[in-house]
Amino acid sequence: MPRTFLLLALLLLASSVRADEVSEAALAGRWKVVGTAPTAKNRDGLAELEKYGCYLYFEFAANGRAAVGIGSDSKAKLDALKKANPDVELECAAKYEVANGRVEVSDFPARLREPGGWLGDSATAIFRARLDGDTLELNGPGGFVAFQKVKAQVAGGTGAKANPKAEANSVVGRWRITKLPDSRIDFPGVYEKSKLYFYFEFSATGAMTFGTHSDDPKRPPLKSKAGPLGGGGKYRLGPDGALELYDVDRVGGIAGFQLDNTKYAFARDGDALTLTEADSGKRLEFVRAQPPVAALAGTWRLTKSTRITGAAAEALEKAGTKILFVLDRDGGVMMEARLNGGQPVPAPAGQSYTWKYRVVSNTELEFYDVPAHLRSPTGPVGNSDKGTLRCKLDGDTLELTETDGKNTLTYAREK
Repeated sequence: MPRTFLLLALLLLASSVRADEVSEAALAGRWKVVGTAPTAKNRDGLAELEKYGCYLYFEFAANGRAAVGIGSDSKAKLDALKKANPDVELECAAKYEVANGRVEVSDFPARLREPGGWLGDSATAIFRARLDGDTLELNGPGGFVAFQKVKAQVAGGTGAKANPKAEANSVVGRWRITKLPDSRIDFPGVYEKSKLYFYFEFSATGAMTFGTHSDDPKRPPLKSKAGPLGGGGKYRLGPDGALELYDVDRVGGIAGFQLDNTKYAFARDGDALTLTEADSGKRLEFVRAQPPVAALAGTWRLTKSTRITGAAAEALEKAGTKILFVLDRDGGVMMEARLNGGQPVPAPAGQSYTWKYRVVSNTELEFYDVPAHLRSPTGPVGNSDKGTLRCKLDGDTLELTETDGKNTLTYAREK
């Protein structure tokens, strides 16, 4: 196999064709439908709306709220449409969630469901999403739907507006308690002596859990007569640093704390988090729980990648080439390719395939000091020199989802 091809294979780990990252923050606002698949069942309705100078839109707002409705750049034309169709509701509320480059829309009225329609005939419509600046494409039950961002919102019912949304990643992760109101427990002292800690954990999906854990594998979590000291629930973030818990399971509590208060203000300073009770002003203090690095340290062999085509993967396998990912205990990262005989393929002159990492949570890694030649819209951390990747460790299998939320790499531990 030519050396140039091997270098290209190595670079595939740092490049792919993608549009802007799809996230709730990027979707926020109103999006006008400007095109559909030729076979879309709702296509004729667009032409009818255009006669009135109106358009169909999707709108994505804070806290997972969405709307599907009819709007216009002219208030007079929209009023004329309302007058001609007095019994038609021009905006319908819905919900949405962004996950792995897909947009899931749910809770829209049953009358909008139909086979072959844009929203399909089930309670939830799942779209593959592609975002490029002010252009959005959703590919779902009725084929693709193309949108253009509406800069100035004009009228169209009473649905959700695109209010600023607190950054979900502000609290995502596991947080070790250092101080609870009215508690006499010396939480830092307990951790120092036994590696046992009490925690709150917030997931990116809106779930929260609380309980105990020990970084010492020989020491199990604490239990009471009723069972483990912990539980779970859900959370949502609001404007101005608001955090609300709901559907919380209070059975068992944690260190005498029963989560009777559900509304807080949160403030984060690096790896420190403070929750302040809205009604009493009492403070709960945390530091980020740093999982042990030892479980990740080692040499990992790439077994599957969404970036490498079947033909390229087959060629690499035939040549006996290994693409390796080395994580050392001191936080260093090295990426390399090795030929069938085990000899490494050298990097191009003046370029390095080494950088650094830190463990953020049980499900997150941060890459930083990424070399300049790997920084691009299609690189492992985009145009930045650092970024956070989702990780999943299952025995001797490691899966990384890069900062674009789409590209996934699967590794097996080299023995």
